[in-house]
Amino acid sequence: MSPPGAPGSPGERAAEFVSVEGGAPGAGASAEALLVAAYIAMWAIVVVFLATSWRSQRRLDSRLAELERRLERGGVEGDRRP
Repeated sequence: MSPPGAPGSPGERAAEFVSVEGGAPGAGASAEALLVAAYIAMWAIVVVFLATSWRSQRRLDSRLAELERRLERGGVEGDRRP
């Protein structure tokens, strides 16, 4: 038994999408708001990734420069190669 107002047979049902204007109160955010939030989240992730990569690269560059200075002065302490 189908609820009142519902089409009885599959042939009576709509075969196309019909959007609902307004929707139920508290039903959620609009698609545009969700899309904007997703773009903001993705850009924030990219910025954080680039910032951490940049900091890591700076640390590696300074460490490499220190190792090069030590090698120019005669090697690293404790290094006893013939």
